[in-house]
Order: sequence, then C-alpha cells, then structure tokens
Amino acid sequence: MLENIPLFIVNLLLFASFAAAFLTIFFFTYVKNIEKEIVVNNVTYITDNLIDNYTILLGKDQKEYIAKLLDNININDMSKEDQNVIDKNKKLFNKTIKILVIGLIIILIITFIICSKYNIKYTDVLIKNFVLLIFIGIVEFVFLKYFIKNYLSANINFVKSELVKTIY
Repeated sequence: MLENIPLFIVNLLLFASFAAAFLTIFFFTYVKNIEKEIVVNNVTYITDNLIDNYTILLGKDQKEYIAKLLDNININDMSKEDQNVIDKNKKLFNKTIKILVIGLIIILIITFIICSKYNIKYTDVLIKNFVLLIFIGIVEFVFLKYFIKNYLSANINFVKSELVKTIY
C-alpha cells in the first residue's frame, strides 16, 4: 500500500493542475460565451413574459403612447464602459494565465522529481492524466452545450412581485 502513495500524489497533483488549466482556458474561451447567452435568454424570457402579461391591460392608444415614449428614450453611449470591461477582463485573463503557467511548471517539476525518485514512468502518468482530462473535457463541453445553455434561472414571479413593489 505504501508503495502506491508517491504515484497517488503524482496523479493527484497532475490531474488537479491539468483540471485547473483546462477549466481556466475553457472558461475564458467557451464558457464566457455560454454565460452571455444564458443572461440574454433569461432577460428575453423575463421581458417577453412581462410584456405579454401587462400589454393585455392596455388599449391601442396606450400601447402607441408607450411605444413613442420608448422610441424617444436616449440611450447613452456605453462604449467607454464596454471598453473598460474588455480591458479589465484582458488583465484578469493575462494574470490568470501567468499564475496558471507558473503553477503548472512547479507541479511538473515536483511530479517529475517524485517519479524519478520512486522509479515511476513519468510519461505514462502524464498520458493517463491527459486522457482522463480529455474525457472530462468532453463531458464538460456536452453538459454546457446541451443542458446548461438552455437553463432558465429567471423567476418570473419574483420579477413581477418586485415590479409591483417598485410601482407602488
């Protein structure tokens, strides 16, 4: 049993670091877009539902009046704020990648030393952990693409309740 402890430690360190690297890169390249879609879907769901529920209370003249008011709303130019968000996200991404690379290098060195000391085939351990990571990556992708992407977390009743509270 004790002879397996170094191998267990190597596997644990490698897989944890590979998983952290994968999840980080996966988030910044794919998940962020899915999250954006989820927010848009939830906002669309809420607004469509509210408009459908409340416009039935209005007459044609009231609907036209509200449409004119909405057309005249001056939407501020948000390009500065948008660029600020883009810049902050780039800085966060770059900082995260630096930490990730440094962490991976340290883990690879430590695990290489352990494998050398205990005569563990390092390439075999790397390949096994990488194959495991590929399968987990596929599961993660499929789960996000086909399930999470379509999840509506918006509670329309809560929004209606808050809207009524705000109006009164």
